[in-house]
Amino acid sequence: MVRAVTPARIAAGALAGFAWAGAFRDWMVHLAGDASVTTWQTPVFVLAPGAAIGGLLGYASGLRRAGRPVPRALVAAPLIFGVALFYPPNLLRVFRTGEGTGALGIALVAMAGAYALAGRGRPAARVATGVLAVAGVVGTAFTPAGVNPDLGLGSPEGLWVALQGSALVALFAIAATAPYGRRTASGAQL
Repeated sequence: MVRAVTPARIAAGALAGFAWAGAFRDWMVHLAGDASVTTWQTPVFVLAPGAAIGGLLGYASGLRRAGRPVPRALVAAPLIFGVALFYPPNLLRVFRTGEGTGALGIALVAMAGAYALAGRGRPAARVATGVLAVAGVVGTAFTPAGVNPDLGLGSPEGLWVALQGSALVALFAIAATAPYGRRTASGAQL
């Protein structure tokens, strides 16, 4: 008997992705300080992609739970954050200042971490992607001080912002393992 993927699992994933994107936007506000501006692009290019990614990862989780195969393309779900870069005014900023490339960087770190955590594939590849993911998580902790000297790790706010960013990136990597599944001791795939 093939079990169906419940819409509730997809909705829960979308809600979690929306909340994650909102928390990550809060982290970006701390980095930008007074220069931070919220426009209609915020819900369109930050919150909606977060919800879409979460919904797709929830769908992958539902397929795994139902014992059904997961389309390989779902491992690329985190790249949806890069959609904002192709909006023409944003694309110009990417080439002029590099602004916005962090969205793809975070997605790639999450994907690398997911691959390493999933325990699938060649050990050397898992180690390499694991090292890349750890470097991304640690690098995220040092980003605030590089952007705003007042957010150094020696200040309470700097430590908080560093830990918040690192935790969010690590959480994204954990969530992005949903399309991979894992093998049991008997070799069955979960």
